[in-house]
Amino acid sequence: MVFFLILGLAFSFYACDDNNGNGNEDESYLEEFIGVNIELDTISMLDTTRVTAHATGTNLVYYWQTSSNAPLIPIEGVDSVVLFYADPCLNPGKKYVDCTIIADNREETKRDSIILIAN
Repeated sequence: MVFFLILGLAFSFYACDDNNGNGNEDESYLEEFIGVNIELDTISMLDTTRVTAHATGTNLVYYWQTSSNAPLIPIEGVDSVVLFYADPCLNPGKKYVDCTIIADNREETKRDSIILIAN
């Protein structure tokens, strides 16, 4: 009898646990946004280079943009990496790529630059 009472109490405490040991799978948390890195810092028109956001956390949302509206090509299944395409309609010079990481606990933006040179 005592065994069943103890077992019942243990089960009731477990059942009242908010996370049931699993955590909220939809919750996002940004632990650290280390920075944005552009693989090649100088490229010619029509070239591409890889841009990577380095961060730690869970369920992070990455929002990418450029100062020149240059095309950023997403890589399927990898939100933390895009390809910067040096569109021939862009003017040569320094361009910036921004990545904003959005999580439930905060939002942070980092930037890196690239130089476009004419062919």
